[in-house]
Amino acid sequence: MVAVAAALVAAQPAPDHLVVVTALPGSTATQLLDVDPVTGSQTPLGGFPLDTLPPIAVTFDRIAGDLVVAVQDNGFARIVRLRYSGTTLAEQRELATISEPVVDLGMDVNGDILAGADGPTGGVFLVPRMGGLATRVIAISNVSSLYATPLSVGVAAREIPGGQPELVEFYPGGGFTGIANSVSNVPSGTRLTGAYEMGTALVRHGMADTLGNAWMIEGYGNVFATATLPPGGTAEIIPYPGPGWTAMILGGAAAPNLSAFDATSAGPPTLIAGPLPGDPVDVTATLPATPRLEWFGTSCPPSIGWTWSGYPQLGSTMTLGIMAALPSTPVVLAFGLSDSSWGSWTLPLALPGGCQLLVSGDALFVTATDSVGYASLTFSIPGQPSLAGTLLFGQWVQANGPTYLATPAFAAHLWP
Repeated sequence: MVAVAAALVAAQPAPDHLVVVTALPGSTATQLLDVDPVTGSQTPLGGFPLDTLPPIAVTFDRIAGDLVVAVQDNGFARIVRLRYSGTTLAEQRELATISEPVVDLGMDVNGDILAGADGPTGGVFLVPRMGGLATRVIAISNVSSLYATPLSVGVAAREIPGGQPELVEFYPGGGFTGIANSVSNVPSGTRLTGAYEMGTALVRHGMADTLGNAWMIEGYGNVFATATLPPGGTAEIIPYPGPGWTAMILGGAAAPNLSAFDATSAGPPTLIAGPLPGDPVDVTATLPATPRLEWFGTSCPPSIGWTWSGYPQLGSTMTLGIMAALPSTPVVLAFGLSDSSWGSWTLPLALPGGCQLLVSGDALFVTATDSVGYASLTFSIPGQPSLAGTLLFGQWVQANGPTYLATPAFAAHLWP
């Protein structure tokens, strides 16, 4: 692990920043902007092959630090994964096309991409993390926004023509059983441009609409905080770390700014950055610079899994384990620099028996399981400051005769 880490250069968007996607006139129709929420500075990210198409949405992949962007083609949406090194595009992979009108993107607990789609045949679609056929997992019409992360309750907002909007809540990766509730005390015909569950003991949501309103509600109707922008001025609202219950409001063409809105105060939104160029359509937040492990993929078979002790903090140790594997049998922990390719192979790679290898095997560590199918390896992480921001991928694999078993994979983000 030391040798692998020493060879890696950090290649992710700046931590604890915001990324805005905005529509521009001219040949470059989609622009991605890195926004520093402290200084308000805006840094354009490099272009990508599909940026000639109008933007729809953007979301941050907390596993690899990629940006996933939806753009509008002729009658369908293209979902594309973008990997940046600083502001320079390092890799692009087109993931899927969806014929229904996509309005928003999110992420499920296994690292797959979720897309909310409008129209009578819309709903919530699941797109395999590294590409494949998009599958509708929640069939609901007229979706106007979607918010979903691996750690949140998913919320799909529905426009009800002539009625009050609905919030359809679900657990990403947890069966996708949606529970719908009407939002009272808002005007009939309201179209929500953003909605999320606040994760408090009481049921609370942050919401924004096309009329320029942003508000927090308790239950599904008790409005307890509001902010007002010009009509057409709210394109999105997302949760953001800060005092109280802070949200970040993205204004559209009528108010092209990023503003922080604290629902516990009576004050107006606080300008974070602006004016932004063009017509902003969506915003996503990157994660703070903290050591963490992010898992992705599924167990194969479902009984097998991995464990850990400690975190990938510079100068510390971390133990990684496999459980419920075949007893008293060799097992391999693969560490790699990539989750998208290994030499000439494109990942994921189908293994004999049907399980998938999700990471490159640039360094292989072999041990053996005990009598109950458990094994572990402990690694010392160098304390070199130059390794801050390093990203490593790992996965346990075990041979079972002519076939293989595999755990979910993980991404180790190294920080002080």
